[in-house]
Amino acid sequence: MYKRQYIIVITLFIVSCTLPKDRFLEDFGIFINETEANYKSYDDSEWKITQLNFIAFKEEFEELNKNMDNNEINQTNSFINRFEKIEIRRDPLSNILKIFK
Repeated sequence: MYKRQYIIVITLFIVSCTLPKDRFLEDFGIFINETEANYKSYDDSEWKITQLNFIAFKEEFEELNKNMDNNEINQTNSFINRFEKIEIRRDPLSNILKIFK
């Protein structure tokens, strides 16, 4: 009986302990998916908040990338590229230089 409880506790502990980089990738992915789905309905203040959140994700990436493997870095860069495409679609004139990048 005690062995079973011990295994359950260890399993729950392992599942609850996610690495910061794993949590970051999950949160950033959710942020990008929600932004892609909803950016057309954002007013200017909501868009500014979204841009600030994106900047925060990029700053966090700068802190975590030394602990990431190539796949995780590539995934993060994919999220960054997707956000930049959203910026272009939302306001092509203000992002004209990104179009030719």
